Amino acid sequence: MNSIDRRRLLQLSGGAAVAALVAPGHALSAEQVDALYAAAKGEGRVVYYAAANENISKRVVDAFSKRYPGVKVEILRLATAQLAQRFMSEHQAGNYANDLIQLSDPFVFRDAAKAGWLAPLSDLPQAAAYPVEAKAEYFATIGIAPHTIIFNTELVKEADRPKDWKDLLNPKWKGRLLLSDPRNNLEVADWLYMVYDAYGESYLAALKAQQPKYVPSILPGLQMLAAGDGAIIAPGLHQATMVMLARGAPVADIAPALDSGQESLIAVCAKAAHPNAARLLANFHLTPEGQSAYCAEWAASPLGNNVAGALHLSPEHKRARYDQALAERSRLVALLGL
Repeated sequence: MNSIDRRRLLQLSGGAAVAALVAPGHALSAEQVDALYAAAKGEGRVVYYAAANENISKRVVDAFSKRYPGVKVEILRLATAQLAQRFMSEHQAGNYANDLIQLSDPFVFRDAAKAGWLAPLSDLPQAAAYPVEAKAEYFATIGIAPHTIIFNTELVKEADRPKDWKDLLNPKWKGRLLLSDPRNNLEVADWLYMVYDAYGESYLAALKAQQPKYVPSILPGLQMLAAGDGAIIAPGLHQATMVMLARGAPVADIAPALDSGQESLIAVCAKAAHPNAARLLANFHLTPEGQSAYCAEWAASPLGNNVAGALHLSPEHKRARYDQALAERSRLVALLGL
């Protein structure tokens, strides 16, 4: 198996072309988009900070540039924690270097909005049609990547491949598990809260007894996994598996039906040097075309299951519960012996 197991949670959308998913009464104004495009071309460029991996970000930029030639996208890509630190430090210093930012930490955006650093999204042409549950005043969810269990295909026989989180407790994986450290990452804390909520404290005690090795984040953990320093790593993300597969690593993954995930967010900077180009690129992310470019192969779209190439969420998927996860994190990591 060279990619995520779609028999359970994830299934690629059928090969239909991207469909317009606009609610009745919210028909998009072509004139409004055209006016925004004309203003963006006058600015000439947009500076985009992105946490998605390089291939995903490039795919979005390529699709945007094809749709809107004449607006150059200058992209800076860093992991969420590093990108958030840079964005906050620059704004605190009055250095408004970027126009648009995508990352997966809503608390960064909440703080930025309170500081007056983000612009409302309500005037974007696509905003009215975008799902209510996927947008806030100052940022919107643009992709939901389910958590996965990733394994080394040379060390885990096909018959032994885990299918759900309880399979991590199989005695044969004792001392051979790699776990992302929930103290370092908000979405991993959310995963920890999800398994606790589903299975109780006894699950965390049993997981502790498996004597896992904790890794600071998924990518260094995947490098260890590929090198044979562990048979399984959890929770993972399929975009990370895609990176390792491109490098020839012997890895594959499975997304359990009961799941949580990483939710990607986007926001426009209030003091953007190129505000119209920023709004045009943000708006593109909210369209079916932009959603297909962003979500294909690795994430589900907030627009639903008709976005070409996007994954489907299981009915058992749990949307992010970050506030609850943070409130319980100290207690839950203590149950893991951390």
